[in-house]
Amino acid sequence: MPGDTMNTKKYKAMALDSLFALIIIASFSPYSNANTVKVNASINAVCQFALYNTHSVAYPLLSNISVSFASQDLANCSIASMPGIMTVFYPNGTKALNFSSVFYNFTNLQAQRDFPASFNGLKQGNYTANITMEETSSYKNSTTMSLVLLNPPNVIASNMIIGNVSYGSPLPVSLNLHNNGSLASNTITLYIRINGTASFNRSYVLSSMAPNQTFPVVLSLSNVTSTPGSYNIYAYAGFSAYGRAFLSNMVRANYTVPSPPSSSTIPSNRTATPIVKSPYVEITTVPIYSLIPYGTSAVSSLGLKDIITQPETVTLSINSSYSNLMSVSATSLLLKPNQTELVQVYANGKSNKPGSYIVPIDINATLANGTSSLQTEYISFTVYNKTNSTASINYNVALQNDTTSALGTVTVSGAANASLKNTTLLTIIPEAEVSSANDINAYGLPNRLEVVNNSYYIIWNISSIPASKQVIVYYSIKNPKSQSLLSDIQNILYSPSSVSFLKLFKITSLSLPTLFTNSYGLVNVSAIYTGILPSTVSLYLVSSSGLKALNASYSQGMVPNQQVFHSFKVESGSVSGTYLLYLYASAAGINYNYTLPLLVEKLVPSTTVLTTVPPTPVLERNIYAYSAYAAAAIISIAIATYVAYKYKNKPRYNPKVAKELVEITKKERSRKGGGASK
Repeated sequence: MPGDTMNTKKYKAMALDSLFALIIIASFSPYSNANTVKVNASINAVCQFALYNTHSVAYPLLSNISVSFASQDLANCSIASMPGIMTVFYPNGTKALNFSSVFYNFTNLQAQRDFPASFNGLKQGNYTANITMEETSSYKNSTTMSLVLLNPPNVIASNMIIGNVSYGSPLPVSLNLHNNGSLASNTITLYIRINGTASFNRSYVLSSMAPNQTFPVVLSLSNVTSTPGSYNIYAYAGFSAYGRAFLSNMVRANYTVPSPPSSSTIPSNRTATPIVKSPYVEITTVPIYSLIPYGTSAVSSLGLKDIITQPETVTLSINSSYSNLMSVSATSLLLKPNQTELVQVYANGKSNKPGSYIVPIDINATLANGTSSLQTEYISFTVYNKTNSTASINYNVALQNDTTSALGTVTVSGAANASLKNTTLLTIIPEAEVSSANDINAYGLPNRLEVVNNSYYIIWNISSIPASKQVIVYYSIKNPKSQSLLSDIQNILYSPSSVSFLKLFKITSLSLPTLFTNSYGLVNVSAIYTGILPSTVSLYLVSSSGLKALNASYSQGMVPNQQVFHSFKVESGSVSGTYLLYLYASAAGINYNYTLPLLVEKLVPSTTVLTTVPPTPVLERNIYAYSAYAAAAIISIAIATYVAYKYKNKPRYNPKVAKELVEITKKERSRKGGGASK
């Protein structure tokens, strides 16, 4: 019946109106909390997070190695703890190792995380690692990274040589140490053991060694030649790192200490002249490390002091087999008590091939009565290759004042046919050599002192060097902690003409995410600085309209060949499409720019109802914020449904139905009129 149909629709509308009112009342009820809204509206309660891969390097045969990766939670919540699994694969794809760990306190901030692992049993080479983090059984994320395994530090000892041995004189010992690994060592201790007629044990603290670095060790062992006889000397190096001890191989040599020279018999008819002290000359200044370019000569000083109460005649001689390597400015001089004289020492690099040389200088001190004593001092220097088209450096380090200070001299020689302008000389001193920067004094040219990467950098500013001319600078070190560390001092010369600006800074990799509208993502940048001097590297990310870079700039002090990894956080707008980002990089006054296209896709809402345990809110007020958003969504759905229902069921004009209604009305009136006339 038409009337029944109309009544049914009326009752449905009333019921829908009641439901609508009930929803509105419930939405403003104090009991409509986040949990209730989540269940009714099917809201996803998982803390979504993202992982980002980095290029990681690890070292096999070592324990407690951490592989780093980046994480980013995408919701305003926290995760108390979450298990993680890292699987390492060989290059052919087969599984090599598997590790598990638990990560704590994931929040809505980007974080760099470390995965502890031990790679014992794996060889050096390239591998792939997959890291998977599982929040719930239905929500997990993973990242894949390239993993490079490198050899640990491995110090090799070789070429142990014993110099001329004489009774009562210091024993000259030299050997080479080489780091055959791919990782720098920690501070090295050199152990010396001597067995024979008498036994001796010594140890010397040396500097750390860079990968593939070789440096000679030259020692002068005192108080080990006072007992004649045959001896065996052993040497090895060791250091501790990564929870374990590393020892080098052992090298050995043998030598014989001769008997002391026989003293002449004093005639009975002659009264002996009493001698307060035997003749002896103290070495106050001695060059211990010198580096000169092939085709040139270097000048250093040897300081001699009379420490007894009588005058001494001192003669200096160099064996004829060494005469082509070194010479001295004076072969004989008279020293008064407590008098000190400097003798110039000339190292010849003009006719000697590149290499390292050790030259003994005999020092004979004689008193007026003819009593004499012989000492031997060993001076080393190194000759290196150079070309006439570039400037060259020769330098030496000498110990002074009974080894309480060291003097460094650096000579910069200009090229043969061209002058240099705006040249910079860099002297690098290991930080472990001095107690503080106050122990270093530099003079001769304008300079400044900076601390970079566990070293002191003296940066000398040289305005110009004429062709074939020289510039000399000096530095002194007060109370050097280790004589061996003085050999690690480096001198580097560079000028604008010798630097390729195109290689000062470069981007090695860029990682761009695909974002959804109104979401966050990370733009990962890996960069390497390949300049010669330390510099501040700056990265800037500029976004176009529709994107926003939240941490748009980053700066870091870097040394040559250092790599940096940084992630920029980017927020997308509400409109999908392709947007352009602009990355600017600068280092040492050089600028680069890159254009990066970023794809933003439309976000499709998820209606999946998850039964996982809700995460712990970061702030309590977020519960009410989520409740308000959910209630507003429910109200919007209800209003839209009600409007659609009303629109669908509203009366519409139909000509056929209207005509039938007119006919029914006429008949009804005719019936009523006829009844009245009866």
